[in-house]
Amino acid sequence: MRFVDTHTHLYLPEFAGEHPDAVERAIGAGVDRMIFPNVDLSSVEPLTDLASRYPDNISMAMGLHPTEVKDDWRDVLFEIESVIMELPYVLECGVSAAPDEIRGQVVKASIVLVPGAEGTDALKKEIQDYVKKHTAPYKYPRIVEFKEELPKTISGKIMRNRL
Repeated sequence: MRFVDTHTHLYLPEFAGEHPDAVERAIGAGVDRMIFPNVDLSSVEPLTDLASRYPDNISMAMGLHPTEVKDDWRDVLFEIESVIMELPYVLECGVSAAPDEIRGQVVKASIVLVPGAEGTDALKKEIQDYVKKHTAPYKYPRIVEFKEELPKTISGKIMRNRL
């Protein structure tokens, strides 16, 4: 017989400092699988952090809680793009979601640099840090890809579904 906790919130602030002990107690009591549902945007980081420590025991139910899905979700993508476009070495930018084994989906930035700029790992980190500083820490693009050009429609709009 397998024991599965189908709805645990051990990653929430109320359990801060007890996370590893609580998970270990559950495992010791025979619970071999725990499903951690995402609550809101603030819970994503602690949830993924704890799940990465116990990949054999924790599954994540990722997504946005219905209270977090706003009519302006496209504006959030535009916000991240706008912040990246502030950087002097960025010519064009498109932001989209990319699949992620741990988080379900992550923010991905596809960037065309100005002529002469070189897409290095250090530049990726600089872009990520800039977005964290000028938006919210959870909004930064976990994936940054440098491209020669971005896919566009005939009218010149970026085709995010092809990024």
